[in-house]
Amino acid sequence: MPFVLLLIGAWYPLVRALRPPFRCSVLSNADVSLRGRLEGELAVHHLFDDIVVSAEVGMAKPRPEIFRLAADRLGLAPDACVFVDDWDKNIEAARALDMTAVLHRADKGDDLRAQLAAVGVSAA
Repeated sequence: MPFVLLLIGAWYPLVRALRPPFRCSVLSNADVSLRGRLEGELAVHHLFDDIVVSAEVGMAKPRPEIFRLAADRLGLAPDACVFVDDWDKNIEAARALDMTAVLHRADKGDDLRAQLAAVGVSAA
């Protein structure tokens, strides 16, 4: 099952552990500086198969079109994706497209590895 991941800095090791067999993507409502940060100062862009930045594509979560775009750019149907986010509205929007969606709240102590394992995504 492929995987669409919201970029959460502390989870770079998890992203590394998921690849392969999973494909990982950033889907972010960030401004145009995000790509530069991922490629420059953070140097983590290579961890992801794709990066969708709302400011670059002219739409933002929770619009369904941006979820479809993220899946399309990975060559996947939405129902083949797992989406992770910390905002209920984005989770609802992803689920409306038949994506598996995981509400992850690090501030509430959520364990993303366990949450992903519960939906069939296990890291090495």
